[in-house]
Amino acid sequence: MSETNNIISALNQPLMRAILAKPLCHRRRRRARPTLRPAARRPCSADRAGEGETLEDAIKISTDLAPTCAEATLRRPAVGDAAKVWRLVREVGSLDANSPYAYLLLCSDFADTGIVAETRGRLVGFALGYRPPARPDTLFVWQIAVSPEHRGERIASRLLGELIERTRSRGVRFVEATVTPGNRASAALFRGVAQRRGVPVREIPAFSHALFPGGDHEDEIRLRIGPVTAAG
Repeated sequence: MSETNNIISALNQPLMRAILAKPLCHRRRRRARPTLRPAARRPCSADRAGEGETLEDAIKISTDLAPTCAEATLRRPAVGDAAKVWRLVREVGSLDANSPYAYLLLCSDFADTGIVAETRGRLVGFALGYRPPARPDTLFVWQIAVSPEHRGERIASRLLGELIERTRSRGVRFVEATVTPGNRASAALFRGVAQRRGVPVREIPAFSHALFPGGDHEDEIRLRIGPVTAAG
């Protein structure tokens, strides 16, 4: 009996060694069930507003995400837009918030030199200005702003470009705005428009910081673009 056991043991040893030597990775693994996740939403350009984006980014940012955003509609301002413009200025935070009455005048008496942008019935941007009596061939852009939620959609560039076209047909040959040295975003916006039209930009001292109360205002520099031509 013991001799029989020894023979069986001897036969089993190569078999056991072969089993123990078999790599573990060859063992059949239970396939993990795939986890179902909702498809990632392709972000709208406006989702990037929190990344320090400014009006300068509205010129430089790629437009590959723009089709996922609702196209803004541009139109002439109306009296009913004044309160919305005032709220947007406060929302943006980087502009001087003027009185609601000032915006009422700009959206009524000076509506021909203004433009607003709407998305799904909501005002998301504006550009308001006037033609100085001493320079009737000039459009002075007093304020321009875009909602933080919609930056990166080139709304600022569209507002300015469309406003120039509308006023150019009524005799405007130059476009002006004043910016502070620290407001590089607005300066880049106007320079970008001038570059696309192939016209020069002049820098002219406008208002010294000493003219502003409070002592915390920078000098204002006048940017003069033109003579403006048709958009290329």
